[in-house]
Amino acid sequence: MSSPGVAAWVPLASAAVFVASNAALALYRNAIEGRRRPLQREAPKGKKAASSSVRFRSLLANEVSSWLGHVRGCFPRAPAGYFQRHWDSEPGGVQLADVHVADVDGVGIVSSVRVLPRRIFAGLGSEVASGGIGEVSTRKEYRGKGFAGRLLRRATTRMGMSPHHDQDMHISSLHSSKYAKYYEKLGWKRARTRFMKYKVGEECKIKGLTTIVYIKNTLHTLPLNPRQKATISKIYKSYSSAMLGPHSRDQEYWDSWVWGQLGLEQNVAIILVYREHDVPCGYGFVKVEDSECIDLGEFGADRREVERDGGEECFMALLELWPQN
Repeated sequence: MSSPGVAAWVPLASAAVFVASNAALALYRNAIEGRRRPLQREAPKGKKAASSSVRFRSLLANEVSSWLGHVRGCFPRAPAGYFQRHWDSEPGGVQLADVHVADVDGVGIVSSVRVLPRRIFAGLGSEVASGGIGEVSTRKEYRGKGFAGRLLRRATTRMGMSPHHDQDMHISSLHSSKYAKYYEKLGWKRARTRFMKYKVGEECKIKGLTTIVYIKNTLHTLPLNPRQKATISKIYKSYSSAMLGPHSRDQEYWDSWVWGQLGLEQNVAIILVYREHDVPCGYGFVKVEDSECIDLGEFGADRREVERDGGEECFMALLELWPQN
């Protein structure tokens, strides 16, 4: 894992990378202060009314295969099985009411937006309900007609009053780069995440710290025992709960979304960091992108490491990383 000259892209200061996006930073304050109000967006100006042959509704049970075909067609560069995996790994299972579609007579699904119900940490251990936005997709020949915008407004409005969720959602987030300005027009706010590039060293030079690398080289096989998984879960909660944005994870979330998806990934390594104890003090999930780049997708350090130096030594030892000059 650690050969000279290999670069690693890592988030500047977060464990479980949260690109807080486009859902209105002010809404964080509203939710934390308890001002409960549904997310509603005004219709964008200049858009023509949709044809009467178009229906905006929730997905039906017999349309799941068609919907998966739709999103695969809209994102042809996505890895094989990517959307099926997202569907199958959803904690608690996908609620059809969270999948919003535009259906054209004689054509079928031409546009879609999916809501991913989550709970996120809001600092100091508090949590708020959140609605992630995913699979925003419109067939090429139907773009520019306002279908996605209407589905997004439908989704955010229903986040504040969906009866099948434990709590109304007053925060929404999504990841975007190319279409960031489009989402800003619909009411989301941009929150920037910075990344830094480090050079992997030849050996760990931090006294008292050792690392063990577990390479997952077969599908469905995670080289961790239940005790190690439980320790990682504990570290994650301790490290991330003080931040604003990381997802709160219950056991079902860990089993289906985290361990379940890692079990389907290729070229994944799980790294545990030890400091003179038989229990890990930090961990990281790493994906090898190519021979010159590895991606550190998640990092966490336990409370002792955070109190020592904010987890910096643990982080540097994790991949034997040293800043490039």
